[in-house]
Amino acid sequence: MMRKNRQSCVLVTRDGRLSGIFTERDVLMKIVDTGIDLARTPVCSYMTRDPVTLPTDAGVAYALNKMVVEGFHRLPLVDSDGRPTGVVLMRNIIGYLSGFFPKDVLNLPPDPTKIFRRREGA
Repeated sequence: MMRKNRQSCVLVTRDGRLSGIFTERDVLMKIVDTGIDLARTPVCSYMTRDPVTLPTDAGVAYALNKMVVEGFHRLPLVDSDGRPTGVVLMRNIIGYLSGFFPKDVLNLPPDPTKIFRRREGA
C-alpha cells in the first residue's frame, strides 16, 4: 500500500486516535531479514507506538526544530483530541522555506562552507 500510493508512512489509529506510525525505517529496522510473515502479523507488532506528534496549529519553526533535534523526517499532526489530521515531512518544510529564497537556495554550492578560489569551470 505504501509503495502503491508513494507514501513514506502509514498512520495507525485506534478509536479514531493516533496509536502508532509505520514508516520506511520500521521496514528496514524491524522487518527486513527477520522472517516476519507480514500476511499474518498485525501492523501493531512492528509499528512505532505512541509517536511524537505536532499539534495542527504548530508553527514552521517549531516543527523544524522538533524534527532536527529529535532526528525525525516526518511527524504526524493531531488535533486536540489526538485524532490525526496529516503528516508533515522535512521535505515539505524545506520546500516551503526555499520558496522564500529560491535563487539563493538553488545557487548554493554542494558544500556551502567551502570557498571557491576561482569560478568553477573557468
